[in-house]
Amino acid sequence: MTAGRGRIASLRILTLAPRVRFGLIRDSLVLPNPAAAQTMTPVLTGLNADEASVDPGWNAPDAAALQSVFKSRFADQAPCFAALYSTGAAADARVTVQTMLRDRGVAAMLLWAQARVSGSPPVYAYLFGHVEPGTDATRFGVFHSAEIPYVFDMLIPAWRPFTAQDRQLAATVGAYWANFVKTGNPNGPGLKVWPDLSRGELMELGDRVGPRAALSPDKLASYRAYAGAGGALGIF
Repeated sequence: MTAGRGRIASLRILTLAPRVRFGLIRDSLVLPNPAAAQTMTPVLTGLNADEASVDPGWNAPDAAALQSVFKSRFADQAPCFAALYSTGAAADARVTVQTMLRDRGVAAMLLWAQARVSGSPPVYAYLFGHVEPGTDATRFGVFHSAEIPYVFDMLIPAWRPFTAQDRQLAATVGAYWANFVKTGNPNGPGLKVWPDLSRGELMELGDRVGPRAALSPDKLASYRAYAGAGGALGIF
């Protein structure tokens, strides 16, 4: 999302050499040439905590399934990442896989943001972590698009049993987005400070609202090395 006055502002980014599948979609109007020099426009971007909940390995039941997921994602670098996430016989396979896939998406976002040219306007990044109430909550978690009703503060009566907590979060998230659209900065009165991504922090939006470290230095270094060697990263 980019800030603009009265219409969507054009954003163009430099192509990132490593295979980071966290990019923008070329079209004929807003992004006719994403490989061109970027405009000096602030960016608000992010992902949901469980974007990859449709991944076949999301609910890995045991150590063998866990190792299979690492192999499918990282090929010959699988042992390095397995060690990074301390996998083994005692590991909770399901939690480990979900943590890794979430971190993988955050790493893709970080590497994309860091590829912007020096002196670019800020990038404000978020991780949305609130599970929408409903019968599929356990299966899909904070699935792809789960943040949309909160961003637009549109918790309309439906089969989902939204609560006062949901409505409060929607009011908070909607205020951040409205501020960004108006000013290019999500911060405003009565809201916790949302730092820009240059500090290595993103905004956690969920049952807890506040800044947090995007990735630990060792994880970021490992994902950077993997992408630099041609490995693909993305939110799915």
